[in-house]
Amino acid sequence: MRKWMLATTLLILGTALASAAADRPAAGVADKAKTEVAMAFDQPPAPGTKARCPVSKEVFTVAASTARSEYKGKHYVFCCPDCKPQFDENPASFVDATKPPASGAHN
Repeated sequence: MRKWMLATTLLILGTALASAAADRPAAGVADKAKTEVAMAFDQPPAPGTKARCPVSKEVFTVAASTARSEYKGKHYVFCCPDCKPQFDENPASFVDATKPPASGAHN
């Protein structure tokens, strides 16, 4: 009888663990989603939208007062008022997300 109880307990625990694992996203999926925040938008982002500043590369939440620019049909928003003039001076240098932040960006 003890072997039967032990086997049943192990079966229940195994089923519970497998069920919990099935409910979680694959490793790295949730982390990747957190890091993928848009820098350019097809239309002006609404307040409350998460965005990445093209100058500093910082992630922030868009507010109604957030500084904005448009370049090549895309809308860009900035983490602070100081970033907008840097972008407006040479937007092409900031739109390639693979480049590191330009000199003068936040440290």
